Amino acid sequence: LMVLSPDFCLQNNTNVVIDVVNKDLHASPHAYMRIHEIPPIDLSHHYPGWGIVYFGVILPKVQEGVYRLPTEEEAQKVAIKRLSKSAVIEYLQKGGNENPFKEIQRMQWLGDNHHVLGLVEVLHDESYLYIIMPYCEGGSLVDWIYNKRDRINEQFGGYAAVYLNILENL
Repeated sequence: LMVLSPDFCLQNNTNVVIDVVNKDLHASPHAYMRIHEIPPIDLSHHYPGWGIVYFGVILPKVQEGVYRLPTEEEAQKVAIKRLSKSAVIEYLQKGGNENPFKEIQRMQWLGDNHHVLGLVEVLHDESYLYIIMPYCEGGSLVDWIYNKRDRINEQFGGYAAVYLNILENL
Protein backbone atom coordinates (compact mmCIF):
# COMPACT_ATOMS: atom_id res chain seq x y z
CA LEU A 1 0.00 0.00 0.00
CA MET A 2 1.27 3.46 -0.85
CA VAL A 3 0.68 6.84 0.75
CA LEU A 4 -1.51 9.45 -0.92
CA SER A 5 -0.78 13.07 -1.65
CA PRO A 6 -2.98 15.73 -3.30
CA ASP A 7 -0.01 17.99 -4.08
CA PHE A 8 0.10 17.47 -7.83
CA CYS A 9 -1.21 19.44 -10.79
CA LEU A 10 -3.38 18.92 -13.83
CA GLN A 11 -1.87 19.95 -17.15
CA ASN A 12 -3.43 23.14 -18.65
CA ASN A 13 -6.23 23.25 -16.08
CA THR A 14 -6.09 24.89 -12.68
CA ASN A 15 -9.83 24.54 -11.91
CA VAL A 16 -9.79 20.75 -11.54
CA VAL A 17 -8.73 19.12 -8.28
CA ILE A 18 -6.92 15.80 -8.25
CA ASP A 19 -8.56 13.74 -5.53
CA VAL A 20 -6.20 10.78 -5.09
CA VAL A 21 -2.68 10.15 -6.33
CA ASN A 22 0.07 7.76 -5.34
CA LYS A 23 2.88 9.69 -3.64
CA ASP A 24 5.40 7.20 -5.06
CA LEU A 25 5.56 8.69 -8.56
CA HIS A 26 7.22 5.59 -10.02
CA ALA A 27 4.58 3.17 -8.73
CA SER A 28 1.48 4.40 -10.55
CA PRO A 29 1.01 5.88 -14.04
CA HIS A 30 -2.15 7.81 -13.11
CA ALA A 31 -4.15 9.77 -10.54
CA TYR A 32 -7.89 9.91 -9.85
CA MET A 33 -10.37 12.77 -10.08
CA ARG A 34 -13.73 12.56 -8.34
CA ILE A 35 -16.92 12.70 -10.45
CA HIS A 36 -19.14 14.99 -8.37
CA GLU A 37 -22.22 14.36 -10.55
CA ILE A 38 -22.48 10.79 -9.21
CA PRO A 39 -23.39 10.87 -5.51
CA PRO A 40 -21.26 8.83 -3.09
CA ILE A 41 -22.64 5.78 -1.32
CA ASP A 42 -22.48 5.79 2.48
CA LEU A 43 -21.14 2.55 3.98
CA SER A 44 -22.24 3.22 7.57
CA HIS A 45 -24.55 0.19 7.40
CA HIS A 46 -21.38 -1.90 7.94
CA TYR A 47 -20.32 0.06 11.03
CA PRO A 48 -20.71 3.72 12.09
CA GLY A 49 -18.17 5.86 10.25
CA TRP A 50 -17.03 2.89 8.10
CA GLY A 51 -16.61 4.95 4.95
CA ILE A 52 -18.00 5.80 1.52
CA VAL A 53 -17.77 4.70 -2.07
CA TYR A 54 -17.39 7.52 -4.54
CA PHE A 55 -16.74 7.52 -8.23
CA GLY A 56 -13.95 8.99 -10.27
CA VAL A 57 -12.04 8.95 -13.50
CA ILE A 58 -8.43 7.91 -14.10
CA LEU A 59 -6.11 10.79 -15.02
CA PRO A 60 -3.16 9.67 -17.18
CA LYS A 61 0.32 10.87 -16.18
CA VAL A 62 2.05 13.36 -18.55
CA GLN A 63 5.27 13.66 -16.54
CA GLU A 64 6.37 13.41 -12.90
CA GLY A 65 3.62 15.04 -10.84
CA VAL A 66 1.62 16.25 -13.86
CA TYR A 67 -1.58 14.57 -15.08
CA ARG A 68 -4.10 15.33 -17.81
CA LEU A 69 -7.82 14.95 -18.36
CA PRO A 70 -8.55 11.90 -20.48
CA THR A 71 -10.36 12.20 -23.79
CA GLU A 72 -13.94 10.99 -23.83
CA GLU A 73 -12.88 7.83 -25.70
CA GLU A 74 -10.13 6.90 -23.24
CA ALA A 75 -11.89 7.91 -20.00
CA GLN A 76 -12.01 5.06 -17.49
CA LYS A 77 -14.36 5.38 -14.53
CA VAL A 78 -13.42 3.87 -11.19
CA ALA A 79 -15.16 3.20 -7.89
CA ILE A 80 -13.11 4.37 -4.91
CA LYS A 81 -13.97 2.75 -1.60
CA ARG A 82 -12.65 5.09 1.10
CA LEU A 83 -12.64 3.35 4.47
CA SER A 84 -11.84 4.92 7.82
CA LYS A 85 -8.90 2.99 9.28
CA SER A 86 -9.97 3.77 12.84
CA ALA A 87 -13.57 2.57 12.25
CA VAL A 88 -12.36 -0.63 10.55
CA ILE A 89 -9.88 -1.42 13.34
CA GLU A 90 -12.50 -0.71 16.04
CA TYR A 91 -15.01 -2.92 14.21
CA LEU A 92 -12.50 -5.78 13.93
CA GLN A 93 -11.49 -5.46 17.61
CA LYS A 94 -15.17 -5.83 18.55
CA GLY A 95 -15.31 -9.12 16.64
CA GLY A 96 -16.55 -7.88 13.26
CA ASN A 97 -16.22 -10.41 10.47
CA GLU A 98 -15.89 -8.17 7.38
CA ASN A 99 -12.19 -7.50 7.01
CA PRO A 100 -11.19 -5.20 4.13
CA PHE A 101 -7.50 -6.07 4.61
CA LYS A 102 -8.29 -9.74 3.89
CA GLU A 103 -10.55 -8.67 1.01
CA ILE A 104 -7.61 -6.81 -0.55
CA GLN A 105 -5.32 -9.83 -0.07
CA ARG A 106 -7.84 -12.13 -1.76
CA MET A 107 -8.34 -9.75 -4.68
CA GLN A 108 -4.56 -9.39 -5.13
CA TRP A 109 -4.15 -13.16 -4.92
CA LEU A 110 -6.83 -13.75 -7.57
CA GLY A 111 -5.27 -11.16 -9.84
CA ASP A 112 -6.85 -10.51 -13.21
CA ASN A 113 -9.73 -13.00 -13.20
CA HIS A 114 -12.83 -12.89 -15.40
CA HIS A 115 -15.01 -14.17 -12.51
CA VAL A 116 -14.05 -11.48 -9.99
CA LEU A 117 -13.88 -7.70 -10.14
CA GLY A 118 -10.21 -6.80 -9.84
CA LEU A 119 -8.30 -4.02 -8.20
CA VAL A 120 -6.95 -0.99 -10.02
CA GLU A 121 -4.88 0.13 -7.04
CA VAL A 122 -4.92 0.20 -3.24
CA LEU A 123 -3.64 3.28 -1.39
CA HIS A 124 -3.75 4.72 2.09
CA ASP A 125 -2.94 7.79 4.12
CA GLU A 126 -2.93 8.33 7.89
CA SER A 127 -6.72 8.15 8.19
CA TYR A 128 -8.12 6.23 5.23
CA LEU A 129 -7.73 3.11 3.13
CA TYR A 130 -8.61 3.61 -0.57
CA ILE A 131 -9.62 0.53 -2.57
CA ILE A 132 -9.82 1.55 -6.23
CA MET A 133 -11.76 -0.78 -8.54
CA PRO A 134 -13.20 -0.61 -12.05
CA TYR A 135 -16.58 1.13 -12.18
CA CYS A 136 -19.48 -1.14 -13.15
CA GLU A 137 -22.54 0.49 -14.71
CA GLY A 138 -25.92 -0.63 -13.42
CA GLY A 139 -25.32 -0.99 -9.68
CA SER A 140 -24.72 -3.97 -7.43
CA LEU A 141 -24.75 -7.54 -8.73
CA VAL A 142 -26.21 -8.74 -5.42
CA ASP A 143 -29.10 -6.25 -5.75
CA TRP A 144 -29.72 -7.35 -9.33
CA ILE A 145 -29.79 -11.04 -8.38
CA TYR A 146 -31.98 -10.36 -5.36
CA ASN A 147 -34.50 -8.39 -7.45
CA LYS A 148 -34.64 -11.14 -10.11
CA ARG A 149 -34.57 -14.15 -7.76
CA ASP A 150 -38.14 -15.33 -8.44
CA ARG A 151 -37.60 -15.29 -12.21
CA ILE A 152 -34.18 -16.95 -11.87
CA ASN A 153 -35.67 -19.64 -9.65
CA GLU A 154 -38.45 -20.33 -12.20
CA GLN A 155 -35.89 -20.74 -14.99
CA PHE A 156 -33.37 -22.86 -13.10
CA GLY A 157 -35.48 -24.72 -10.56
CA GLY A 158 -34.70 -25.23 -6.89
CA TYR A 159 -30.93 -25.07 -7.33
CA ALA A 160 -31.06 -21.35 -8.01
CA ALA A 161 -32.88 -20.68 -4.73
CA VAL A 162 -30.18 -22.54 -2.79
CA TYR A 163 -27.39 -20.57 -4.47
CA LEU A 164 -29.21 -17.26 -4.01
CA ASN A 165 -29.70 -17.97 -0.30
CA ILE A 166 -25.98 -18.72 0.01
CA LEU A 167 -25.11 -15.45 -1.75
CA GLU A 168 -27.56 -13.51 0.40
CA ASN A 169 -25.92 -14.86 3.57
CA LEU A 170 -22.40 -14.00 2.39
